[in-house]
Amino acid sequence: MVHAADDLERLFDRAADLEPAQRRAFLDEVRGREPDTARELEALLASLDERPDFLRDPASLEVLDAARDEPLEALP
Repeated sequence: MVHAADDLERLFDRAADLEPAQRRAFLDEVRGREPDTARELEALLASLDERPDFLRDPASLEVLDAARDEPLEALP
């Protein structure tokens, strides 16, 4: 299972830059291999779409830090 935080972060980085149609195809591909990871990825992408600055929010970073071994720093 892909579930590792580093893999989720890598997938998020790839998907975040895609156009909507490409993003849907990418999510379908991930969903076919790892449905749980796809659900987490979709939730992160939905947050990004609703609030593009959510990764700059310290509270969001705390939530993401809980899934990682090392703390994240806010994006510039």
